[in-house]
Amino acid sequence: IADDPTAGVTPWCPILLDVGSLRTLTFAKECIERCSGEHPDCRSCLPTSPSTLPTRLIDCRDVNRPRLVTTTPGANGKYVALSYVWGGPQDKHHTTENNMAAYHDGIDATTLPQTIRDAIYVTHALGIDSLWLDSLCIIQDSAKDKHREMASMRHIYRNAYLTIIAASASSVTEGFLHMRPPPAPIISSLPVICPPAESTGGPLKQEAGTRTSLHLVGTLHLTALTERDPDEPIDKRAWCLQELVMSPRALIFTSERLLYRCQTTTVNVGGTPHSTFLEVPRLPLSILAVDRLVSAHARDSAHLSWWDVVMEYNPRTLSFPTDKLVACAGLADEYQAVLGSKYLAGLWRDSLLCDLLWCVPCGASNSRPQQYRAPSWSWASLDGSISCHSLLKSLSEGVREVATVVECTVTVEDEQVPLGPVTDGRLVLRAPLIRCRPRRDGLGDSHLKLLTADEAPSCHHWEPPITHLIADPGRLFVSFDTKADPRLDRMWAVPILEDCDGWIHYLVVALDDTGTTRRLAAESEDGRPVYRRIGGCSTGPRAWGWYDMYLELERSEIVIV
Repeated sequence: IADDPTAGVTPWCPILLDVGSLRTLTFAKECIERCSGEHPDCRSCLPTSPSTLPTRLIDCRDVNRPRLVTTTPGANGKYVALSYVWGGPQDKHHTTENNMAAYHDGIDATTLPQTIRDAIYVTHALGIDSLWLDSLCIIQDSAKDKHREMASMRHIYRNAYLTIIAASASSVTEGFLHMRPPPAPIISSLPVICPPAESTGGPLKQEAGTRTSLHLVGTLHLTALTERDPDEPIDKRAWCLQELVMSPRALIFTSERLLYRCQTTTVNVGGTPHSTFLEVPRLPLSILAVDRLVSAHARDSAHLSWWDVVMEYNPRTLSFPTDKLVACAGLADEYQAVLGSKYLAGLWRDSLLCDLLWCVPCGASNSRPQQYRAPSWSWASLDGSISCHSLLKSLSEGVREVATVVECTVTVEDEQVPLGPVTDGRLVLRAPLIRCRPRRDGLGDSHLKLLTADEAPSCHHWEPPITHLIADPGRLFVSFDTKADPRLDRMWAVPILEDCDGWIHYLVVALDDTGTTRRLAAESEDGRPVYRRIGGCSTGPRAWGWYDMYLELERSEIVIV
């Protein structure tokens, strides 16, 4: 409050509700300039010369009549990219073979949906001439053009001077420059003793020939600061994650405020407080830096970062569920350049045993798609939340392997897209195979019991030799991939490795009966049974010594698809 004594002695920042005003966008330009001058990490991600321009751009110099421009191959320059949610077909306002020539002459801005009009206005207000957005800069009825341009999308966002994130709009028709709601209500007020009035230029008290400074009491008003902004429509879309994390800097128009995000920080434009807790993770500099320095440390960091990305990506939705591996193929390509490892439907060959131990968080309601998308041992076979195991953070700290990988292969749908969709996958592990079941002692489906020799039924002729334990190692904390999995009658635990804290981690598998014949005993070509992953489990340090026992137990070659 302007006339409160605290106004002159406490830092304050304007609360910007009109995010499309020239005043607000001037503050945004100051954020960009400050980032360019003060953030070394951000400077390392920016090219020293103007970026190569995309094939087509929208000329925004006349906001009322923008036009489509086809750039000269190899031309350099500055442009803004737009990330937004379509929210449905864009039949009336996208570029086609038939209207491209007319769009080169100019586009009546009133015929464009509001989100695109807002993006053209912001680009122009920031003093930049060109804007890239997919519906206008890709020929939507040309399969060849779509294939070529979509393969380059990560580079388009990576090389953009700035990305506009229309986070608040659930449809292209909504726009994102509406007035934001007022600040959160005051939850408490505190009296504050302000510095002497003399130091602030305020009144003085004359007393017995002396001049005495007056201490004034002001009021400090407190509002709640949330740990994370509300989920926005764009946070639910899988394709939009790549567009955000590949952008070195972005203006994010959320439903409550305007944020500036770079590789160093995320701030409210205008400077009001903003919590960065639980925000979308940034890619490591080994991925985004112009001059990549690949070291062992960089590879470890990139591996952990990959799983941060996967955890953010997998719960997001796709218009076509079969695009699960397509929409992250560009990111996988960037990570592969640093990791130098074979990519296996979302996992990496050099860290495969650890990667297999992803799990489903407690309480998550995951499902499997109706159409085949990935092998069961890949997170891409599920829709919903997944978690990366904490042991990934200790890859170089005493992990001991129980299982060994005999073979792991995937068949890609299109050889031209080696990191894209797959038609099948096969994993062969050499490890003990232990019968188990959910415990029936009041613990529900959250714990498994490994069956001992007296408890395990005899083997069928089509089963490999099954390890029978001498004693029960105790409760195994299990995470099933879907809620239907605990109801299976027959399941097995496959010990994979022991981490540095003494926890042993397992895959839980069942016979693969998902084929068209739904045979009780699914068999591979060589007659071995075929299994599918249904979850993961672990047992704590109280099972110390079991690692050595597992090494002595009979091992089987276990085929998991």
